[in-house]
Amino acid sequence: TRADIGQRESSDADDRVLTDTERKSAETAAQTAVGGGTIVDVEASDDQGVAYEVEVSAADNTQWDVELDSAFKVVRKAADN
Repeated sequence: TRADIGQRESSDADDRVLTDTERKSAETAAQTAVGGGTIVDVEASDDQGVAYEVEVSAADNTQWDVELDSAFKVVRKAADN
């Protein structure tokens, strides 16, 4: 039902608020993975095997999407062109 869908969506992991420690660790890991840059966004992920999703803007204006596991290891990184 529509109510069931709303309830499932409201409990998605990507809606979870990150602790300051999680946020800082994810930012550091993502910046290291792409060689530095400015953090645009950090959020929890509900994708299998991915705990955090981080967007980084590099000095050359490349936008990076970095996915990290629960130990802040890079699962995937991709440049948005």
